[in-house]
Amino acid sequence: MKRTLCEVAAAGAVLFVLVGLHAEIDGLRRSDEQRTADIARLETSMRPESEATPVATRDDYGNEVRNQAQRLGVLHDGYNELLAQVAKLERNLEEGTRSASRNASDAILKSTALSKSVEATQQQLNEAKEHLADQRETIDRRLQEYRNLITTMQTELRPQPEALSSAMLRPTVQLTGDETVGSGVVVASIARDKGYDTFVLTAYHVVRNILADDPAIEKRGITVTLFGSGSKMDRLCDLVAKSPKLDLALCKLRGGERVDTVARMIAPDEVENVKIWHPIYAVGCPLGNDPIPTGGFVSSLASEVRGTSYWMVNAPTYYGNSGGGIYCGERRELVAVFSKIYTHGSGRPVVIPHMGLCVPMNLVYPWLEQEGYAFLIPPSTRDLAKAASSDRSIAPEAAAAPSAPR
Repeated sequence: MKRTLCEVAAAGAVLFVLVGLHAEIDGLRRSDEQRTADIARLETSMRPESEATPVATRDDYGNEVRNQAQRLGVLHDGYNELLAQVAKLERNLEEGTRSASRNASDAILKSTALSKSVEATQQQLNEAKEHLADQRETIDRRLQEYRNLITTMQTELRPQPEALSSAMLRPTVQLTGDETVGSGVVVASIARDKGYDTFVLTAYHVVRNILADDPAIEKRGITVTLFGSGSKMDRLCDLVAKSPKLDLALCKLRGGERVDTVARMIAPDEVENVKIWHPIYAVGCPLGNDPIPTGGFVSSLASEVRGTSYWMVNAPTYYGNSGGGIYCGERRELVAVFSKIYTHGSGRPVVIPHMGLCVPMNLVYPWLEQEGYAFLIPPSTRDLAKAASSDRSIAPEAAAAPSAPR
């Protein structure tokens, strides 16, 4: 189709040249006819006059002859010029025809090359479209894979209520006296010859206030409420270690029953990785309620009160949270024990619930070791790495003594 159009265009160019040449020929033809008429009139004037016509004088006739001859010479020259123009026109026609033919041939050749170029370009476009289609399919497939991966990651990272409850709510206990209520955390339930030894970490002022409510409580035991999955039970405990300066107390449950939900404490060498802005959960039993969690982050690592350097957290807390756990929001490990809340004013102090002070585990562990309860301290990650590198198996009780019964 493209070649046919080019041929038609070339033929049109030839016709355009021919039309111009024919116009010039028509002009020359009209000039030739005019000169022929002039010659005819000249011949007529040169014939002898009729008998009736008076004969002119010899001189007048000679003058007329000379004039007619002069006119004839002019017409002859014009005729010769006409013949020269006709010859030139014939040459122009021939040359124009050859030029038009060459142009037509060039146009056809160019149209052929253009057609090949167009076909090659179209082929490249088709290949590019196929390549883009393949890339689009690959991109769509990878995008769907990434979306599935993101969905999986979001599902894994999204807080799982049951896992969170098992890691932080159920290890939380409530300690109660006649007029005092506080919180605590089960940090170990270790198998012994006659059952399990279960230990609760809490704030010293909670135990002190409970024992102050009724001196007889020390003998009959402090009531501890354990919270299971949809149930709760009371057990009694005794104070086995205390530190008024650090506001820490360790209690041991009476009886040998195992406690299934035990808090996982942070490794000693990992405590230093907790920084300001570190996300945390505060879990306790404020105002005598069952354990509830609140979220926030560490807002200070050096809030000194009476010689003790506390951490400050901005997770909302209230009366009754004392002794409860502060957990790492990412790994759900116990990183501190809640101690006290900032208040403002002396007559009627206003509680500042987002300015809570807690005792970090880097103070708890040395105290436990000093009191003879170093077996409650979890191994450091460096010790575990050394044990793994030496291919020595670690007994469950030794590897995670505080949290083995989980």
